[in-house]
Amino acid sequence: MTSANPNIESLLRHQNWVRALARSLVADPARAEDVAQQTMLEAIENAPRDLRQPKGWLAQVARNAAFAFTRSDRRRVKREQEVAKSDSTHADPSDAADRAAAHKSVVNALFELEEPYHTVVLLRFFEDLEPTQIAAQVGRPVSTVRTQLQRGLAQLRDKLDQCFGDRSAWCVAFLPLFTRKQAAAGVPVLAITGSLAMWKILAPVLALLAALLIGMQSVWTDGQPPVPSSSSTVSAVEVATTDGAKPERSLVPTTETTEPKPTSARPVAADGGLHGRVVTPDGVAIPGLSIAYHNPRSPRLVGRRLSVGNTSIDIDQPALRDQLSTPEGIRSFAREFGWQSRAVVTLLSGGKIKRRRAVSDGFGHFSFAKDYDASDLHVERDGLMLYGTGTLHGDDRTVFVVGPAVQVTGHVTDEHGNALEGVYVHMGMTIDSLPGIGHRLASGVFYSWNAHSNADGFFDMGLAPQQAILDVDASKRGFARLRTNSQDIHGPVKWMLQTKTVAKRKVIKGIVRHANGQPAPKARILFGGSVGSSDENGLFEVEVRSGGEHGDLIAYAREVQPAILPDFAKQLANNPSLAHNIELNLGPSALSISGRVVDASGSPIRNAVVLLDDGVADGNSYQWIENSISGQRSQGEITDRAGHFTLKGLSDRNYNVRAIDKAGVVVLESGPVPAGTKDLVLRTPKQPHRRLEGVLVDAHGAAIVGARLGIKAYLFRTANRGNYESIGAPIESGPDGHFVIEKCPLEHIEIWIGGPGIKSMDLEFPVDEGLARVVVQRLFKFLPRITGDRTADHFAVLDADGNRMTSARHSPGTTSHDYVHKIVADNSPFYQVDDRATQLLLLQGKQEVRRVPLHFRALELNVIDI
Repeated sequence: MTSANPNIESLLRHQNWVRALARSLVADPARAEDVAQQTMLEAIENAPRDLRQPKGWLAQVARNAAFAFTRSDRRRVKREQEVAKSDSTHADPSDAADRAAAHKSVVNALFELEEPYHTVVLLRFFEDLEPTQIAAQVGRPVSTVRTQLQRGLAQLRDKLDQCFGDRSAWCVAFLPLFTRKQAAAGVPVLAITGSLAMWKILAPVLALLAALLIGMQSVWTDGQPPVPSSSSTVSAVEVATTDGAKPERSLVPTTETTEPKPTSARPVAADGGLHGRVVTPDGVAIPGLSIAYHNPRSPRLVGRRLSVGNTSIDIDQPALRDQLSTPEGIRSFAREFGWQSRAVVTLLSGGKIKRRRAVSDGFGHFSFAKDYDASDLHVERDGLMLYGTGTLHGDDRTVFVVGPAVQVTGHVTDEHGNALEGVYVHMGMTIDSLPGIGHRLASGVFYSWNAHSNADGFFDMGLAPQQAILDVDASKRGFARLRTNSQDIHGPVKWMLQTKTVAKRKVIKGIVRHANGQPAPKARILFGGSVGSSDENGLFEVEVRSGGEHGDLIAYAREVQPAILPDFAKQLANNPSLAHNIELNLGPSALSISGRVVDASGSPIRNAVVLLDDGVADGNSYQWIENSISGQRSQGEITDRAGHFTLKGLSDRNYNVRAIDKAGVVVLESGPVPAGTKDLVLRTPKQPHRRLEGVLVDAHGAAIVGARLGIKAYLFRTANRGNYESIGAPIESGPDGHFVIEKCPLEHIEIWIGGPGIKSMDLEFPVDEGLARVVVQRLFKFLPRITGDRTADHFAVLDADGNRMTSARHSPGTTSHDYVHKIVADNSPFYQVDDRATQLLLLQGKQEVRRVPLHFRALELNVIDI
């Protein structure tokens, strides 16, 4: 047994300096990397015990390596050829395969490691951060980080024990990775060529393996002792050679790498850039993948569909086919796009537009200097596409899921074989419904692909995910909707839409007039969920949609007061004859409310948002009709330097005016103010805030850690929908569920609570003084797995009292809630329940078969054997 050499880490910290030195010694960049690699391998294997000047020792080793490479280049090439021939003749190919499998197993074990251990181990060995640096980055005490490092390594050892069956077995399997021959010859780590790329991948893994083999000494580089653990560890390793030679010393490698630090892609990283990781749907990192940024305003060509800004054109349609067959025709067509014409010509001529690009490293990491939106990134490898993005629990980095793509095209006709133009074709999925890594994502985004059929009935969706199961539908007014899934799409599809028997429409008719009695053209008509407009003569006819037969009948136009018939739905129900010959008379010019927003001392507040609290909802849109009448911002007006504001488009009644000062974290309300007021003053109170402190717990009293809390102020709120804006910086609950909001407005706000694995909720305000104890529901994901004989065909979820409770079924593109779900044998969706669930009731038809106890683990996809 030998003890670890502490000088190894001191030497390995100078890798970047060694590379720079090597480039000054050797002109050939590739040879310079060989010199640097050889120098660092020498540092791992033969670091002197007495080391006072690390750079001096490394410089001498680098000079010797450079001289040796230069002097024996030709003989070296010949020798490598002979060695390669000898290896191919005598070596057992299974040895290399075994070493590759051993290497892969430790990387897989690392990525299967649970949080918080996954993050701290990755930061320690793959980002070369000290425990103190890790603690600062993840916001935990240093002692906690040290404990998590030790326990994470212990869990890795246990995983490898299970994989290989015996600790001595995997120790022996990994030892060849440390020999100079294997390191220099290139262990088959991943499909990456080049010595530098190999070293960037090999060195961090060597560091992790050394820690697993040697014990915890390699973790503590700041002089702090390790935390005791119940798991057994190996304190040192003797490397025995096959010929009985003297054992080599223990290895304690740590490395500096050029890999990006694991910072968040959204929000913006500390350097203002975007950092992410590309993986397959199974969660395997994709090295060497080119990712390009596509400016959303730039032209792009996907299949035969050209997109320029908000315009999408099928360039294969007959009207364009002949024109785009010649260079002059292409240039003539491209002139329509102004300053983007040159890029359009390049695309249509078979060229490529220059893009900003990044290439993923051996761990799938990539970086851009700017914080680009993920939706504007595209992979540049034939047959692959970006399925979607999300985040893993405990890791703010954006995960980009990439998989094989398929071109989706088709032809749509009616039942008589006639081509249908304008059929809307839609495919959609939620990334966290994707089996594999999708089920592990803490958050997922809904992605969709859309197209319309042309005059010949053809449509081109472009590329769509091949491995995902997407909901697909085709719809056109007057035809029955066609729904299927992507598993039923093989090559170009042919769909037939059945003409729908249209029931007699229920409509309301009438005329809209101005206050002077003249017809009002182009006035907007609102009735429940129905929307229409008047023609040039002020006449209107609006279809009453099913379920929309309620509410007021409203007509409005720009700059005048609207016409409103209150409770017209009730009147119509009592007297159907009112549906015709309706007269809606608009009022005189619209009114306004103006004033100032000031602080407690009377000084103006600039850039405060001022808006109505109780306007009239504009149909299904997220704004008031007062905004449409005036043409003002739906998200409120902004005060000027003097704190002034003016709200226009008002009717002759009272309004409540709200002001939101996001900088000062204050929300003010006026109370009833008559339209026409010119001198309204909204003043901040002398004590505008309070300190809000509390603890988040679940139904069992356990602390909720890492939940996010923030302050919301509503911009728009009606009985069935609303839109709000967060003010102040969100905070997270601590290790004991404790949270503190230092500057909480006194009124007119709500506290929102959300985060992975918990049910979002709003905390009514004001809350009790002192420490608030807030009970939050946990959410659990589970996947039913059929085992043994299949006697049940449905299941239900029961609470502690044996009552059935609703559970959410997450299938691609859709989420549905029900009390009973059908058991799906293949490609089963996953389900989500809250923490009241205790049992799974298995049913055959309506007959109970048996009950399965539920024991969930938070933030995981729980597999339930049924």
